[in-house]
Amino acid sequence: PSPPLFPPPPPPLPPPRPIEGPPSPPSDATHSPEYGQSPARAMHTPVASSTPAYDGPKVGVGIRFGVTGASPGAKSSTVLVLEVKPGSPAAESGNIFPGDTIVTIDKQSTLGLQAIQVEALILGPPSSPVSITLERGPEKHVHHLTIRRDAGPAFHP
Repeated sequence: PSPPLFPPPPPPLPPPRPIEGPPSPPSDATHSPEYGQSPARAMHTPVASSTPAYDGPKVGVGIRFGVTGASPGAKSSTVLVLEVKPGSPAAESGNIFPGDTIVTIDKQSTLGLQAIQVEALILGPPSSPVSITLERGPEKHVHHLTIRRDAGPAFHP
């Protein structure tokens, strides 16, 4: 028998990680470019948080997001809101919806960022504000909002 012409298919993609809660334990597998890459690789491009140094627990605003087009050296990734948790600060704002594109977080562009870098910008001390600029719809209407971070209800897979 001759060897197969093509290699076996890759394992299935992992689901997107929620932004709230403790980080997932590191694994040897690299995340799909659709949702970013492994934390070890992403740390080569650190992102400075606009929140002053804080060592306590960090919380978000209650959104789940995905990063598309994120690969090593990519300069054109897009951060897309996948879910808004009911009862969260994002839901209470009434201004963030699944399908929105996150353009900036605290005035820092999300263009070219990996998922772990976006997460670092969104998470911060409880009750601290975070400014988010969104684009919505085919016309890319721009929405600016400031939301107070809060632990809120947890995401359940």
